[in-house]
Amino acid sequence: MEDEQKQQAPLEGQSPGENEQKKQKALKNKPERRRMLLLFMLSFFVLLVGIGSAGAFTLLTAQRGVALLEQKASTYDRVLQKQAEMNFQLEELFKDLHSLRTKSRTSSEYKYMQKRITQNRMLMEEELSMMNEEERKPYVIYAEILEVVKATQGELDELDAVRRDRLYNMDQLEKCRKKYQELSKSKNGKN
Repeated sequence: MEDEQKQQAPLEGQSPGENEQKKQKALKNKPERRRMLLLFMLSFFVLLVGIGSAGAFTLLTAQRGVALLEQKASTYDRVLQKQAEMNFQLEELFKDLHSLRTKSRTSSEYKYMQKRITQNRMLMEEELSMMNEEERKPYVIYAEILEVVKATQGELDELDAVRRDRLYNMDQLEKCRKKYQELSKSKNGKN
């Protein structure tokens, strides 16, 4: 009751008519305020949903990006490891080729070294041929190097054949010279 009396009592500095006008204005304004409050809450809810959706999209995109980067990193690691292995194998091939070219060998030693180089080269070529086109891209240079090694082997074979022919001819020439000297001595001895 006291509350009703307080509400009905005019406020200090206000006339009873003004108070009544404010009450009526507040009653008129109440549905509009309620509508504005609902509009604000709806706008705020839409804004929160938008921010939440953008955040979720960003997180999903980031997760996909991280997964892609991890996949690429593992792919590059495998490629680097395979390239290191192939570099080691090529180094061994080059050592064998150099040894084949610089050291004198018997025919069987030469054939054994050529066979060993050919086997190693063919193993590497087989590894490359078993890869699909996309996997083979980082190893194109190795295929070209193996072709050069193959051509070098062919040239070394030709050089070895020429060298062996030369040695055979020199040996035959030496035999002929000795025979000629023997015949010359025997002729000079008879004269």
